[in-house]
Amino acid sequence: MVKQSARSDNRGEQFYADMDSTVEWSGPLVVLTSRISASASEIVAGTLQDYKRAIIAGGDHTFGKGSIQTVVEIPQKRGALKVTVGMFFIPGGSSTQHKGVEGDIVLPSSYSSEEIGEKSLDYSLPPKTIEPFLSEEAYVKEGPETWSMIKPEWKKALRDKSIARVEKNDEFKKIITEAKKAQERGKLIKVSDVLKEKGDKDKKAKAKAAKKANKEDKNKDYLKRADVQEAANILLDLIEVEKPLVVVK
Repeated sequence: MVKQSARSDNRGEQFYADMDSTVEWSGPLVVLTSRISASASEIVAGTLQDYKRAIIAGGDHTFGKGSIQTVVEIPQKRGALKVTVGMFFIPGGSSTQHKGVEGDIVLPSSYSSEEIGEKSLDYSLPPKTIEPFLSEEAYVKEGPETWSMIKPEWKKALRDKSIARVEKNDEFKKIITEAKKAQERGKLIKVSDVLKEKGDKDKKAKAKAAKKANKEDKNKDYLKRADVQEAANILLDLIEVEKPLVVVK
């Protein structure tokens, strides 16, 4: 469990310091995101990216939900107002609002539509930046809890390998084909259309499977997803570049 301590600076901005120096996992990390990854998941992904602690794979960027709201009741029981009272910032000083967290390795996705994301909403607040607040204490440079910082050349090598695999993957090919069809029709790719089309094709099969489905079966189906499998492949690549295998002859 992570212990935290809150503090405020002279501008009234509140920061949370990690009071637990223990490193729960010092090995390689890959975080899978999409255009519908929002709020807390964006903060985690953005923080790991800012500290060069993980490879962010999946969506070209996350949803962009980086604002904080509170509900204020209107007197005489006339309803309520949702008021924005703050904004989240990740250690590098950027807000996740509007633009989200950009992926290091982008994978084809049905959710990669311009209609999905905070920036597509009316009156979306623009992103902001503040002074970075990266902690030097977070970098463990020696001992059993040492972890490796992600290097730019690693990202490039992993990206090149991923692109090669994606180009040969039938599931990714289907996603790319559907995206091109939607563009040729001159309209945005709507998630509702994608889900409806997919549902029409195998509605009966899904209904039958749903009756027999259990948690274990659902987990198996999840692990078969193209993006999940590719994230696992990227992780294997990361392990290899971090600690190259020594071939003994």
